[in-house]
Amino acid sequence: MPSSCRLSAPSVLLLVLLVLMAAVGSGCALQLGRDVAPTRTYWLTPPLLEVKAHLHQVDVTAVPGLDTDQMLALDGDNRLAPYAGARWNGAIPQLLRSLVERSMDGGVGEQTLRIEVRRFFVERDAGEHGVATVEFAATLLQHADPPRLFVAREPVREQRLGAVAAAFQRAVDETITGLAAWVRERSEEA
Repeated sequence: MPSSCRLSAPSVLLLVLLVLMAAVGSGCALQLGRDVAPTRTYWLTPPLLEVKAHLHQVDVTAVPGLDTDQMLALDGDNRLAPYAGARWNGAIPQLLRSLVERSMDGGVGEQTLRIEVRRFFVERDAGEHGVATVEFAATLLQHADPPRLFVAREPVREQRLGAVAAAFQRAVDETITGLAAWVRERSEEA
């Protein structure tokens, strides 16, 4: 090979760097062009209660599969699937605990409330666009009562994420309002 065709070591290094930069740049360009839906975070608010309940502590757990911040749907084949690009502003147990505490903020009491979330998803086979279902069992530890079940099912009115969140808001309002009335009733009996 003639000496004029040989590349020096710095030239080879420069050529390798240019090839690597071109490869990385084309990979980034491919990523930027993808149609990936941005994640939307949905916020639920506590219901406004006329009469507050006094609680010392609220403990919330969830059955397996519901300890997530993803907005979920249950298909007809019992497959729990997340809505693409949608999540809650916290994991479902922490979200529900926050909503209960903020709605019942009536001062410090002696009652410890334990909640187990059993359903917090859209049942896709129910209704035209599905039904948002919120179900939890509540126990006041100072009482020997069996757990009390609270269930609300609200239709999703349109096939869009905002409508799904609105259905969950209505279901949460109904279940927490019923829970607060039950806690007040049990506290007065004690």
